[in-house]
Amino acid sequence: KLAPNDFSNVWYEDLDRMLAYGSYFYALYFIVAFPIVYRLDEAAEGERWSLGRVIIEASCVGMLTLLLIDLATHLVGGKL
Repeated sequence: KLAPNDFSNVWYEDLDRMLAYGSYFYALYFIVAFPIVYRLDEAAEGERWSLGRVIIEASCVGMLTLLLIDLATHLVGGKL
């Protein structure tokens, strides 16, 4: 159980806005990551990915997620 003192270092300047947009920002992770997870979960008879391809695909997912979150933050009006 969390005590009230556990929240002394965390605050939001606009809690209502954070709750309104936070879920949409979190969904951006899944929008970008779902295709790679779907392809990784293909049938065993398909092409096996090399370690290099896995690293490249994961790096692309990370970069695209960061780009989308930065873009969404800019569009909503947050500070970059």
